[in-house]
Amino acid sequence: MKILQVLDSFFPTVDGPNSVMVNLALKLRELGHEVELLVPDFPKNRVEAEGLKIHRCRSAKSNESYRAALPFFDGKIKRLVKNGGYDVIHLHSPFTLGHFALKTGKKYGIPVVFTFHTKFRDELENRLKSKALQKFMMNYIMNCINGCTAVTAVSYGAVETLKDYGYKNCGEVKVIYNGTDMPLHGADKSNVADLRQRLEIEDKFAFMFAGRLAEVKNVAFSLKVLAKVKERGINGFKFIIAGDGDYGKTLKKLVSEYNLTENVVFVGRISDKKTLAEYYAACNLLLFPSTFDTFGLVVSEAAANGLPAAVMEGCSSAERLEDGASGFVWKNDADFWAEKTAELIRNPMTAKRAGEGAAEKAYSGWDGIAKVYSELYLSLKNT
Repeated sequence: MKILQVLDSFFPTVDGPNSVMVNLALKLRELGHEVELLVPDFPKNRVEAEGLKIHRCRSAKSNESYRAALPFFDGKIKRLVKNGGYDVIHLHSPFTLGHFALKTGKKYGIPVVFTFHTKFRDELENRLKSKALQKFMMNYIMNCINGCTAVTAVSYGAVETLKDYGYKNCGEVKVIYNGTDMPLHGADKSNVADLRQRLEIEDKFAFMFAGRLAEVKNVAFSLKVLAKVKERGINGFKFIIAGDGDYGKTLKKLVSEYNLTENVVFVGRISDKKTLAEYYAACNLLLFPSTFDTFGLVVSEAAANGLPAAVMEGCSSAERLEDGASGFVWKNDADFWAEKTAELIRNPMTAKRAGEGAAEKAYSGWDGIAKVYSELYLSLKNT
């Protein structure tokens, strides 16, 4: 089949759906499909995806590092769907490119799949002050999702969110978990040892966060927890924060306010996957208290490198973790997290055993997932 994958974002912007779309596309290509991408143009920092044809839509600067696609003002993109010969269009976002691809796909009788990755309402409430504008945008988003031929979600929690948003056919949503392109235990051991030395964590318990530095990721909660740990007289730990974003300035202020300057290290965004794997392998616990994420790709990446994650009870990222066996699932209470993290610092073997369980039970690659999507596409094509 010939498949067009569509997303209103792309590299170099750090965004989970970017990685998901590219990895899925590459695996579909290995299965014999012809796969192309439609994304906004990033004129200054174009990033290619080896082996994939990328169509870049005219765009304008948007918030942070994002670009706003303008497909209805781009003649080349207008002709793309009409003349592309696509069997299926797969949307990963419901904004201008999503609406354009849905509208033109319907016009030419092409089935359109939508994958729900993001809690859009949370993002809008953080970025828009106007309640009326928030409501308008949610209607815009749901009009796109409700108009698609089929909808998938990356977790069961994501399905509940869709239901809350007003999606009409939640009983028909197919849950397909994301995978990771990181190989199991692929980090170079000598590089990991060197990294632990450079980070000065050879004799310390090392916590880690990786991802976009945004308020919704709840990194501030982790800092609050570690401040409580330090207040208990426990100081033998480091917190490695890998990522970038405007919220980083706020986090650095909190580090100072919480008296954690000696404990927290900001290493910036790590775009190289081999290097990121080494960071995961060098640490003892991934702190991921986000209730925003519908899947938590970093949890799978960490699991690939034997790093267990601590996540919030009831969140989507907790669905595939067994508390104490393949990660840690804790209630939403900073004092409780402080007690549990203090226990792990005192007994690091507990975290090590959970990391071994994570690699065994919480890790999944993309091969099987691509086959599931391939079967879905084929069923829609033949309908």
